[in-house]
Amino acid sequence: MVKQSSTQDEPAFRRRAFLAFAASASGAMAAIGAASATVFSRGIEDPRVVLDGPRTNARYFDGIYAARESGLYLDGVNDDLARLNQLIVSVHQSGGGSIVFPSAKVRLSGRVEMLSNVSLVGAGSEFTKFMYDDGGSFQLLYAPLCSQIKIRGIQFDGGKNNSLPTVSIALDGCRDVVIEGCRFVNTKQSIFFVDSTQGSNHILIKDNVWEDVVDQAVRLDARGDADSVTVSGNLVKSVSPGVGGTAIAAFRLRGTNHSVIRNTVLGSFDTGVMVAGSGTSSVLIAENNLHTTKVGIFVGSSVRNVRIVGNDVASDEDFGIHLFDGQGQPEAAHSVYGNVIHDCGKSGISVEGIRGFSITGNTVTNCASTAQPSSTFDNWRAGLAVVSTSNGPCENYAITGNVIRDNRAVPLMLDAIRIQSAGKGATVVGNSVSGAIANSYNVSTGLSAPYYIQTDKGILSSN
Repeated sequence: MVKQSSTQDEPAFRRRAFLAFAASASGAMAAIGAASATVFSRGIEDPRVVLDGPRTNARYFDGIYAARESGLYLDGVNDDLARLNQLIVSVHQSGGGSIVFPSAKVRLSGRVEMLSNVSLVGAGSEFTKFMYDDGGSFQLLYAPLCSQIKIRGIQFDGGKNNSLPTVSIALDGCRDVVIEGCRFVNTKQSIFFVDSTQGSNHILIKDNVWEDVVDQAVRLDARGDADSVTVSGNLVKSVSPGVGGTAIAAFRLRGTNHSVIRNTVLGSFDTGVMVAGSGTSSVLIAENNLHTTKVGIFVGSSVRNVRIVGNDVASDEDFGIHLFDGQGQPEAAHSVYGNVIHDCGKSGISVEGIRGFSITGNTVTNCASTAQPSSTFDNWRAGLAVVSTSNGPCENYAITGNVIRDNRAVPLMLDAIRIQSAGKGATVVGNSVSGAIANSYNVSTGLSAPYYIQTDKGILSSN
């Protein structure tokens, strides 16, 4: 199990200093109207914003603004939407800053409208709760073409029976954004990259928790020019289906230079991490702990250079890792290295139609547990399966140093390594396999040179 990071793990002296400062400052302040803001201090930057993944330039700006002293009710009864949106405008026009919320329930009847250089900082997701009205038809928060914003330590409760397909924080062409230490309850596609005119870039989504999310926790698939989004240290408790026609995944990504690292998905109706869409390349999926109903990690057509490294993956009914190309693109350059894949309903690793990949040093255990014993489904009953699509076979690949086994009392894995319609350029060397019902290696007779395949019965070589 991957250890989760905490958003409340700063040293105790930092917390005490901040609380003492806030208490002394608020004692000297007088409440003013909702159209203006109370400033605690100026020139305070947050040294903690560079956490992991790409550097963002988001920071605490010119001042810290107290939400209560700036006119918000914060009682969970009176609607704070108009006052909060006006406060955001006021802070933005004054040059930017952080609106700081105490432990409180913030009732909201519609979406919060964000502007550049404004941050929303709560007292922690257990204490500061944005409570949206039941039965509404609105997004939680909308950030159009914003830069330099941070949303931290807030619980977003989307309410019940919200009729919109996206009950979410909606980012539209944003840059330098941090969403950290938040909790999402009753949300749909919780962090949704609208990206109507341009792709968002340099976004950090870190140490958040999702409960009862519908369709996706993070959805980034509108455009191929989104760049440098890092999803790190988050916990997704469950993802259920909701919107018809929408692929279900905890994290769904498109674009370049993204990282999905050290997250935990305890349950997803379909996929844990989905990487798909034209223009997508250079994606790192590393050190995640994924337990899904369907596919653990899926990489689709037209995607290049995905590194899948050091993940722990289990899938109740489907593949652990699935690489798929139905378009016959040239070299994909995917690498699957050092993962632990276990207890999957179908093959632990399934590769279909990919040209250019390596699968090295993985451990695959007790897979193919629910695939039916039928020739139609034999490609789903392997530890590792390499198969063709209508656009041709896999080509130019290396499968080396993997451990593939079935150690159940009644084995269910048909083949340890199954290579069907192998294509050219196959290298299979140094794998350790055991426990297959039928074959340790089931290799197609239609190999094309060059190839070198080491099996339990000898070497198959084009030389």
